[in-house]
Amino acid sequence: MAQLRNRGNNVWQIGIYLGKEEGKKDIYYETFYGTKPQAKIYANKLEIGFKEKRNVPKSHNMSMNELFDKFLEYKFSRIERSTYEKYQSQINKLRDLLGDLYLYGIESEKIEERLEGLNNFNLGSRTIKNHYTTLKTVMIWGAVKKYVPSDILLGIQPPMVSHIVRNVYKEDELNLFIETAKQYKHYLPVKILALTGMRIGELMGLKWKNVSLEDSKIKIVEAVNSRLRYLKDTKTENSKREIELDEETIKELKVHKNKMSKLNRAEENDFVFQSDDCEFLRYQVILKTKKRVLKKAGLHHIRIHDLRHGVGSIMLDNGESITTVAEQLGQVPATTAGNYSHALRKGKSIASVISK
Repeated sequence: MAQLRNRGNNVWQIGIYLGKEEGKKDIYYETFYGTKPQAKIYANKLEIGFKEKRNVPKSHNMSMNELFDKFLEYKFSRIERSTYEKYQSQINKLRDLLGDLYLYGIESEKIEERLEGLNNFNLGSRTIKNHYTTLKTVMIWGAVKKYVPSDILLGIQPPMVSHIVRNVYKEDELNLFIETAKQYKHYLPVKILALTGMRIGELMGLKWKNVSLEDSKIKIVEAVNSRLRYLKDTKTENSKREIELDEETIKELKVHKNKMSKLNRAEENDFVFQSDDCEFLRYQVILKTKKRVLKKAGLHHIRIHDLRHGVGSIMLDNGESITTVAEQLGQVPATTAGNYSHALRKGKSIASVISK
């Protein structure tokens, strides 16, 4: 929006923000002689003229709320449903803070000031950073579509996020966890999570066609969204991998398959671990088993995902390389290095390690 400053009797300085040039604000100034209403009318015409010269014609009279709507509409059929819902949830909070701002003339300082309001939502620093990332994604998309200038978010920094050190199980604790789990119906899926570092959705989406009992290997090629309960692709391409299992677990899988075969539920496309409706085993069932095991064994609380972190930690502690651990967990080495700050080396079950 054009700014007016009084410079004397019926003398006005008009300032129009044009964006940034080499990191500095580019503002056009012009002096107008006349009454304030006349100056406002002239300033608006001048501003419209600059809008037409800039290559962002689509942003005329468009608000941030409208930009958010266009972004979500564009992404709806182009991204994973869970990702879309994540965007939608975060954008709803961003609407409260930025929705009334109009795109033309919007300044990074104003955006940064408004984003401080995220602190009022009682969000953690990591969640706040995720909102910054989503806003950046929207604005980059908007710049490509010629709705906003490409430099609009320059200089805006998300909050620093401290690295969380998870209190994962050591080898003796993990042994106790697995031994105690043997007392429960859903022992085997819990054990496999604890030994392989698979994501919970990868375990839920495992099918018999991707289990080779002869070669003692399983292939991770798809996963289940545990919250929305549907089969999907793996989290990333790096998540597609092959994991070697120990002899004991393979024997237990053979027994499990024989049992499922008698129920006609062990065909190639059947899930390895099933609910009574023949669909994949529900997340809540695995969660309840984990809670019962912890209580029975007297172990400190961990999340299901911490079993995955525990695999990485134990492997690194036993001299495996970051690259090997990344292969095991289905990550890129940089992600693995970022998740494990201590010196903790092709994907094998850690059963042989913890049974020393």
